[in-house]
Amino acid sequence: MASAKRLVKIDVVSDNICPWCFVGKRRLEKAIAQARQKNLPLDFQVNFKPFQLDATLPVEGKDKLAHYKSKFGAARMDQMIPFMEGIGKKEGITFSYGGVIANTINSHRLVALAEKKGLQDQTVEELFKTYFEKNDNIGDLNVLADVGAKVGLDKEEVR
Repeated sequence: MASAKRLVKIDVVSDNICPWCFVGKRRLEKAIAQARQKNLPLDFQVNFKPFQLDATLPVEGKDKLAHYKSKFGAARMDQMIPFMEGIGKKEGITFSYGGVIANTINSHRLVALAEKKGLQDQTVEELFKTYFEKNDNIGDLNVLADVGAKVGLDKEEVR
């Protein structure tokens, strides 16, 4: 008789503008895949919980690179960018530093809606790609509606 699988619940507290959260998501996915390849008697349930790195950011956003330089300093950014690009490359992520950084409250609302519809993981992934790789403003409701539609949510419901 086969043993029942144990459910492993993993809560991930992250922000959709956090590069280490994107890297962590990819690494967690690899760890889960390795456990499945070993046929471990485990099922995984990953839930993303909201956190705002900077709740004072405006919804309309502000220049991403300029914000980072004012926060960390230009010299540190000159070191951080190639470092993060290298980490990203190892994880299949193409980090980009164009576009804007914006308040993420509405992106977290989208993730909450997606959770109710069983599309949370896909939505978080698409938000990360939209922000880090496409340089789109994930504070913009139209961008969020497009992200929602791309993963299978009703665009008007998202809006």
